[in-house]
Amino acid sequence: MTEGNIDRLENGELAKDAIRIATRPIDLSEHIPDRIAGLFREANECRQMTWYEAAGAMYRKTLDVATKHIYTHDDRLREKQPAQALRARINSLGEMKILEHDIVELADVAALDGNDATHDVDPYTKEEAEALEDLTLDLLDRLFVRPAKIAAVKAKQIASGQRRSD
Repeated sequence: MTEGNIDRLENGELAKDAIRIATRPIDLSEHIPDRIAGLFREANECRQMTWYEAAGAMYRKTLDVATKHIYTHDDRLREKQPAQALRARINSLGEMKILEHDIVELADVAALDGNDATHDVDPYTKEEAEALEDLTLDLLDRLFVRPAKIAAVKAKQIASGQRRSD
């Protein structure tokens, strides 16, 4: 019987903590929801490890989960069900004026690029993975970071009497 790697461990257990191999963690805003930030970090680590197709697929998943998050956290969408397909979901968020046109366009470009990483026969390149990372990070900034910063400034203005609450 052939002995496997687990059989060779002294106490028969794998390491309890993940081991970071030659990657640098990326700092993300606290305004990006944890699950979405975690997916983006995983994609970033794949890119750093030169696993470009895996990175592209993970950036696409980041967008997928981010748009589903909007449906579950935006009061205007309480009665709505998200489309199953990512691009249809992005477009419906634009049609309902939840997302601005430039964000819809950015998200659609990123979704298509992520699809290429996942489904295209040709290898997904370093340049493509880096470009998709930039697009995805810009999208997360527009979806979560900027609105949170604007809300914080408005709350400060309301508290100081400079603005009336809506």
